[in-house]
Amino acid sequence: MTPLTDAFKINALVNHPAIREHTLMGFEGDIDLTPVIESGQALFFGDERGGFLMHNKGQGVWDAHTQFLPETDKRGIMTMIAEVKRHMFCRTDCIMLTTFVEHTNKPALFLALRAGFRKFRETEMLGHAGLLLTFTVKDWTRSLCQQ
Repeated sequence: MTPLTDAFKINALVNHPAIREHTLMGFEGDIDLTPVIESGQALFFGDERGGFLMHNKGQGVWDAHTQFLPETDKRGIMTMIAEVKRHMFCRTDCIMLTTFVEHTNKPALFLALRAGFRKFRETEMLGHAGLLLTFTVKDWTRSLCQQ
């Protein structure tokens, strides 16, 4: 799977009101991801209807952000997640994926757990209580061996 590099399409998606309420908590106004997309510090896998935004936090740690419009057909999402993991662990410096899930966002928690993420700790982000979950390269290789 090749990352989408059209910053205009990515910005339109992440700033969509249906997505903003869950993923850009605490931010005022539109966010412009053009600089991080163009620099390679963020990768987006998907299309204008949704996907996964991966943000490089440094030292092999990348944050995963789910960005799907509510009406998007989610069939095939687990296959997409497997392809994103493969790209991240094989084609970047990624050794750990992290994701924050607000306690009130049950669908995101279900998806993260189904994708193999594990609870790391309870935390707060921008005034929102939730869970920090992780998925490591070791988890990924272990999952490949179990197939």
